[in-house]
Amino acid sequence: MIDETTALIAAVADRFETRLESLELEIAEAVVAEVPAAAADPAAAVKVRVGMRANLRRLLALVRDHDDRLAPDVPPEALENARELARRGAGVEVAYQVHRVAQRVIWRRWMDDVVDVVGSSRHLISVLDRSLQVHSSYVDHVLSESLAELQRERDALLGGDLARRGEIVRSILAGGLPNDGLLARRLRYDIYGRHTAMILWTADDAEADLGSAAMQLGRIVGTQSPLTVDAGTDVLWVWIATDSPIPIADAGIDPALRVAIGSAGGGVSGFRNSHQDAMSVYRLLASNPAASRSATYSEVEVAALFGGDARRVRQFVTSTLGPLAADSPGAQRLRETLRVFLAEADNAPKTARRLHTHRNTVLQRIARATELLGYSPGERRLTVTLALELDRWVRPPEPQSD
Repeated sequence: MIDETTALIAAVADRFETRLESLELEIAEAVVAEVPAAAADPAAAVKVRVGMRANLRRLLALVRDHDDRLAPDVPPEALENARELARRGAGVEVAYQVHRVAQRVIWRRWMDDVVDVVGSSRHLISVLDRSLQVHSSYVDHVLSESLAELQRERDALLGGDLARRGEIVRSILAGGLPNDGLLARRLRYDIYGRHTAMILWTADDAEADLGSAAMQLGRIVGTQSPLTVDAGTDVLWVWIATDSPIPIADAGIDPALRVAIGSAGGGVSGFRNSHQDAMSVYRLLASNPAASRSATYSEVEVAALFGGDARRVRQFVTSTLGPLAADSPGAQRLRETLRVFLAEADNAPKTARRLHTHRNTVLQRIARATELLGYSPGERRLTVTLALELDRWVRPPEPQSD
């Protein structure tokens, strides 16, 4: 036997059903106003409305079911709506907002009908309570299934898109150039503009969100979304449409991340050259965990040019610096002070400011470094400067076993 609460809910459902068309329109207008990304064009708006219509009819069937059973499936129109959102580049947050907007409109209109049908009857609370249970359960179920469907569609689309993008980029880096005029659209990036390439990676089993870091670096220089290509599970190739310096220190990126930055360039050749420069920086930093976590090509250019053979580089550094090349914190501090001192044209006050120390400390270190060298740095300025620069970036080779 059907209890009175169930009968009243059925009566509310009958009244509610008479104005489904106007309710669909109200939901669609609310979605357009509050979630414009979900209805960017008329076709998208139609998809939203069709999906909502199917959900409304399924909801009405549920509230009329006095067993309050949740249907195990979701209307195919609703799932198609989720797939359409994915195809238009919408994320899960858009689908979530759409469903919550619709839920608010539906519940508000349902309560209006409950008040009209039930009035101040003693059954008002029980009708609202059971209605809320069914509404909430169904919306949560549909939302969960729709988000899962959207993510599946996104993964499928993104997988194909990423694969095509990687193929195009690798073809360009190898010297090829599709001449169909659709290159920028396919990459979603202006390859004919100005570029700065980067390599982002993690080391020592650290974890970091490389894609988010690339987006953050793009935002900090005020450019469009970077072009990214996965080069491994923990390596990302990146191009940012800018020739401005990229202030890594101010970007607030994950400290587990390491960044190699190429020189800026224009057009397709600049796209290639900047990446090649970034790769040179990457090889130096990746082979030397003790080096800085980020560097630009201009900082390591000398080391990149001469650092192809690490063993010969270390022989040159050792023969040039002598005891100053010792692997100790004290010797390293002396080498860095001497390097900056020579870069600042032997100006101790400027060196002190760069190293955040006192002028007298700088002079004492230079005296000790000169003592270890066995000659004045000025006598072999170019050679010493080169050795100090190579020492910063080229890691000593591992000793060979007998």
